[in-house]
Amino acid sequence: MVALLFSLIIKRSGLAIGVFFLYSLIIENMIGAFLNFATGKLDNRNGPGDYLPLNTIDSLIPFPFFKNIVQFGTQPSIMILLSLSALYLALYYFISVKKFQRDDL
Repeated sequence: MVALLFSLIIKRSGLAIGVFFLYSLIIENMIGAFLNFATGKLDNRNGPGDYLPLNTIDSLIPFPFFKNIVQFGTQPSIMILLSLSALYLALYYFISVKKFQRDDL
């Protein structure tokens, strides 16, 4: 969803891919760490950084290989993750519709 939004906002495909990788690997992690630090949730358990777009969607799909090896703590509830994913989807849809209405395609 985030990659589609970047591709709609940024016309050049190479730049959109670069911005998406920059956002997904660096920017969202920095924002999440800052939000967790600002709220005192330094142990990365249900801090506000867990509710950013890519982290929310990533938490919905568990990674099966580490399920039995290590438990890093509690995950946010599935209903919260689903509702936030739906909210992000609606936000991306709204931004996309406004972009298509404003620009001449």
